[in-house]
Formats: sequence, C-alpha cells, structure tokens
Amino acid sequence: MSLPTVTLKSKQKVCDVTVQRIAFYQQCQVVEALDEESKHYYMFFHKEHYLNYVSASKLPDRSFVKSAFNEGITFHGIHPLVTSLLTASTYKKKDFNTLFTKLKQQWGHPETAQIATYFTPFIKKTKLAHFIQSLFYEERRSGKMLSCYRIYSVLEDFAPNHPLIDAFSGDLKFVEIEKRYKLQDESTLATDTLYTENEWYKNRLSSYDDLHSLYEKQSRLIEQRALSIDHAAHTQTEEDYQTLLDSSPSLLSPPFFTDLYARELTHHSFLNDYLDSLLAENQLKEAAELINKHKLALSSIQSQTFIHLAERNQTDSPSPDSWRELTLSNLKTEQSTKLLELAVRSILHNNDISYVREWLQPFEDVPEAQVIVEKVIEMDTLSDDPGKQRRLGELYYEFQQPNLAIDCMSWDMELDSANPEPVQWLAKLYNEVGNKEEHDAYQQLYVSMMQQR
Repeated sequence: MSLPTVTLKSKQKVCDVTVQRIAFYQQCQVVEALDEESKHYYMFFHKEHYLNYVSASKLPDRSFVKSAFNEGITFHGIHPLVTSLLTASTYKKKDFNTLFTKLKQQWGHPETAQIATYFTPFIKKTKLAHFIQSLFYEERRSGKMLSCYRIYSVLEDFAPNHPLIDAFSGDLKFVEIEKRYKLQDESTLATDTLYTENEWYKNRLSSYDDLHSLYEKQSRLIEQRALSIDHAAHTQTEEDYQTLLDSSPSLLSPPFFTDLYARELTHHSFLNDYLDSLLAENQLKEAAELINKHKLALSSIQSQTFIHLAERNQTDSPSPDSWRELTLSNLKTEQSTKLLELAVRSILHNNDISYVREWLQPFEDVPEAQVIVEKVIEMDTLSDDPGKQRRLGELYYEFQQPNLAIDCMSWDMELDSANPEPVQWLAKLYNEVGNKEEHDAYQQLYVSMMQQR
C-alpha cells in the first residue's frame, strides 16, 4: 500500500509531499512528510484542526516535534488515522502573526500560549516567549488573574529563565492560585480542562477512561481512536481489543492490524483477525510467517483461502522451512493433505526432487502424508531410470510441474519413438503452458502416428 500524498501551498511555491508518519501528543497532532528531494515538512494540528506547516532539512533536536514523536502515540503514514485527519488535499502556509491572532479568538489566551510552544525552533524561542508574554499582559489588563496564571505556567515550562517568571514568582495571587492547583481544588480544575487533560495524558494508561470521555465530549474522535489503540496495545486484553474494534469500524484495514501487531498485540482473537487481513490482501508469505510464529491452527475457511492463494501464486510463496512448519502444525485440519500437496508443488518449482524427498522426512510417519510421501519417493527413484521417464512425467504433472513433465516426455519419446503416447502427452503439456506452435506440431504428429497404425 502506497503512502498518502498531500499538496502544500505557500506564496512562493506548491509542492506535493508524501506522508511518512504522524504523532498524537497532548492536544497536538504532528504529521511528518517528505518532498521529492527528501526535505522534511511538519504539519501541525490542534485538537484535529489544522494550524500551519513548516519545513526543515531534518527533524530538529530540542523541539516540540521531537518530543511528540518520542513521547506521543505514533503511526506510520499508511495508517487509516492519517487519512482520517488529512481530509483536505491541499494545505496552505499561513502567516504566523495572522494565525496567532485568530487562535486567540478561537481557543482563548492560555490555550494559544500552549499552541505557540509547538513551533520552536521553527520560530525563534525568544520571539515565541515574547508573544506568550504579550498574552499574559493582555489578560492582566483585563483583570483575568486565573488566566494570567495559566499563561505564566506555560511560559515557566517553556522558558523558565524569562524575566516575567522572575518578576511574578512571588506574586501573592499566583501563590494562592498555585496552592489551589497543588491541593487539586475541584472548582479550579473544573475551569481548566487544558491542565487536567495534560495531567491525564502524562498518565494516559491509568487515566484512560477520563481522557477517553473528554475526547468524546469534545468530539475529538480521531484522537480518541489513537488513544484506544495505544490502550489496547498496553493492556493486551481481549475486552479492550474488542471495544476498539466496535468503536472503530472504519479503521479496520490491513494497515490497522499491521500496526497493532507491531505494537506486540498477540492474543488469539487479534492474531486470527490479522491473519484474515493478510489473506484478504493476498500476502501469502506474511500469513505463513504469522501462522508459524504463533503456531496458529487454521480454521476451515482460512485453510481454503490459504490454499486458493497458494494455487494462484507459486512465485511468491512461503520458503521451504516456512511450508514445513505450516503443514506440520496443521496436520489435523480438514485441508492438511491439500496443504502438503501445495507445499510440495511450491518447493518443486525451485528445487529438484531429491531436495523435496529430504524435505519430506519429518512427514514419513504421518498417516495423512503417506500418499504424497510415497509419490515423491517414487519420483526420486525414477529420476535416474531412463526407461521410466513417462511415469516420472505423469507424476510431475500431478504436482502441476508441466515444464518438468515436458522434459520427461521428450526423453521418453526419444527412447520410444514409435509410441504415440509421449507425443500425445507433449501436445497436451505444450497446450497447457501456452506454446501453441509446439502444441500444433505434436498434435499433428500424434494424428499422423495414429493414422499409420
């Protein structure tokens, strides 16, 4: 599956970028994308609302962006959450002064102060700190001391050595407000959902229910689903996994299951869902690896699907070792004989019959495998007998190896040139491999030989 692309537009240029990954961190979502020259672009969202984008030669150190990807909930670019967030095809570059002015109206001063911290070092830290200071004094002039304290706290975390921090560190009103926060005063916290959310996010595993409910209340459903994925991966419970499925039907796609597997979710119901997803995407090798690694017993439907895929695609089938594990672990299923036959056919495609005979040694005492084992032993024995090439060709044909069967029948025809049977076989085989010219020639020869009898 290919990575999604979006168009970024500024006054100077328009460029298409490929989304690499996304991070959900506190109230922010950061999308990392690359252009054709591997230049980095970072798109910022706040509570699922687009803010702006910036560019950089690489991921900057000591930045909010780096913290987001190190400490947040991250997803690969192909994850369905990415396309859920990126609903537009084009995103415009905004003037930061204009943006911050609008943010004050949309989110209020304390929240705008926090949003401003997202953009370091793309905007100089001193400039951002000065902007946060201006928010502080705007609220102070309006007599909003609680709002001032919240902006002060943002600035203290962001730039602890800023002069404003020193100037107001002993302010009696701030000391009293700070005491209310430390005592977890309910009336104070009830009016500061930003502070409460940040505290919950720091402990998002234990505060999952509170954070989940907040996202629901604020209609932040993409963030809610990211949180639920993170939670299900941490708890590893069937209940949380099922809750995730029930709440996110639109996300159920191969990248969704692949992501959960990368998060080391391994309980039985998930592994079966992941296997179904791989089979639905014709990912035969990956399905075989999953089956073998976790010793999964295939259901009847899964066996039939796996067999159907293997019959259609021999060039991208599992390795011999993978086939052995797969068939040995599913010997008691309804399709066990068919699976083993497919394994032999697949391995014969790239290996000689002596290799297949050796590969089958673990199956020699398995009742379900006896018919196939005996045929392969017979084939290995006949491979050195010039007088038995017709029989060997017939067996190769049973295992759907028409080119090997052609070699055998050609040899048999040379040794028994008056016999029309190998000629008839060659006409049939060349027809099956799509060689019309050879088919017509041998068919004509066969008719001629039969007329002379």
